[in-house]
Amino acid sequence: MDFAISFLEENDIPQSKTIASLIISNVCSIKRNEIFLYQDKVISSDEIKRINKYLNAVLKRKPLSWVLKSHNFNGVELYIEDGVFVPRPETEELASMVLEKSFEIKNPIVLDFCAGSGAIGIYIALKNKNSKVFAVDKSKKAFEVMLRNKEDLGLDNFFVFRSSRIDIFDFKFDIVVSNPPYVPRFMYYMLDEVVRKEPKSAIISGEDGLNMVRYILRNIDILKNGGFLFLEVGEYYSDKLREILSIYFKNFEILKDINKKDRFVFAIKN
Repeated sequence: MDFAISFLEENDIPQSKTIASLIISNVCSIKRNEIFLYQDKVISSDEIKRINKYLNAVLKRKPLSWVLKSHNFNGVELYIEDGVFVPRPETEELASMVLEKSFEIKNPIVLDFCAGSGAIGIYIALKNKNSKVFAVDKSKKAFEVMLRNKEDLGLDNFFVFRSSRIDIFDFKFDIVVSNPPYVPRFMYYMLDEVVRKEPKSAIISGEDGLNMVRYILRNIDILKNGGFLFLEVGEYYSDKLREILSIYFKNFEILKDINKKDRFVFAIKN
């Protein structure tokens, strides 16, 4: 693994050790936490070619999950490919919160809107077998990736739809969760180059970053009375977000992520 780390470090790639271990784990089919047990493993010429190919893709600042066609989300291995938004660690926190709440409802019906790879919805469907999860995204690639993940994981309680609309169903949900685009337009070029490789439409949401939040709230009738709303949001506009939320909800909180940044909305529909 040392040669891969050295290559990345020489090219000023952040988190070189983590990236190198993920690449070698993927190529050599070794669990990442067991790589140290295989220090003397002979790497085949084909494996070396693949490792070099992946290293050069990373050098071009391509998202690692796209390079590996795989993403570990809260311990669930998801298929992912170029053009599909890559879930972040904060979204794993969100999915864990939603899962916990889902167990408070008998046979919960859940909507994952702006679902991307389907990470949140898949995690809930996989961990709560009594749930029915409906995942919606407007992207054709995201739709295809969700279908593949559904099939790969054998999920018969996970349903995939392609649409830009949230109101395509003739029934209401116990839980609505979304990790929508939430970055203000003016901040786009401040983002890391790797992030800017991902679909812009999955990142930017108008001048203030709140366009998609407004859209979801305007259509909140899709949520049952007493139902739960979960959103991932930016830390840039908490005061304005509170003003908007207070129009639609009496009971809501803006919760912090592991880095103590305002990151999640939790609301109960009255």
